[in-house]
Formats: sequence, structure tokens, C-alpha cells
Amino acid sequence: MAIFRIPGPCGVEWDGNPLGVTRQGVTIRIRHSLAPIMDDAHGASPAAFVSTGKSAIVTLEALDMGLFKTVWDSLLNLYAVGTLASAVSGQLDIYERNSDTPDWTAEQATCIDPSIIELRSTQELRLDVSFLITPTSYGVAGYHRLFSAYRLT
Repeated sequence: MAIFRIPGPCGVEWDGNPLGVTRQGVTIRIRHSLAPIMDDAHGASPAAFVSTGKSAIVTLEALDMGLFKTVWDSLLNLYAVGTLASAVSGQLDIYERNSDTPDWTAEQATCIDPSIIELRSTQELRLDVSFLITPTSYGVAGYHRLFSAYRLT
């Protein structure tokens, strides 16, 4: 699993709505999944493995909850099993320090964490929020990408 760490603070937008600023930056974990291919229906060990694709988990660390609460319902909406990722996702833009344009853009981001939270404090609240990034096609047949824009420095 590849891990990228973007130092904070980072500005974050989801589907055109500002989510706020992360105090501790952003962590991106990219995962490549494999599925076993069995010789027969009752095989004990796989004969080979096939790639099922890549995904990424983006964790916004210590996100300011002030703006996040304004888009809470659309981020944490409930959806049925089998719903297409594109139907419940939005574009996630990450702005590094003093940047006017997004340094990282994921076109299909779905909020996966926190799934349930109760806000009981009247003080400043910051928590980690995670998004599942699923690949989108980008014009080359058969190829997909997780981020349409990114900067590695």
C-alpha cells in the first residue's frame, strides 16, 4: 500500500463546497486489490490471482468541523447496496498551503468515515474524515486513474 502524506494545513472542497482546513494535513493510502482464481468450486488454494483494480483512502486529519457540518447530510447520505459509486460521490479537491488551485483532485470521492457522530461540544471540534476514491476513466481505452490532478514534490 503506497502512502502519500501532504503536510497541513490543507484546504478541502467536496463537490464545490468548502469543507474547511485540516490542521494536520492529508494522508492518501493507495491499495491494489487482488482476487483469487480457484481451480474448481471446491478448490482449497487459488491457482492464480486477478487484479480487481485500485482504490485510495484519503484521510483529512483534524478537519475543522465548522464548514463540514454545512454539507453533513449530502456527505453522509445513506444509499442502497449496489448503488453506483458515481451516484453518491463528488469531486474532492485538496489545496496545499497558500495554493489558489487544487493540488490534488479526485473526481469520484465518497465519504466513508465518520459514519456516525454526535456533536455535543460547543467548543472547537476537529476530527479525521475519510473518503474512498474510486477510479475514473480518462480517455485512454481500458485505463483509469484515481486522481486527475496531483503534485508530488
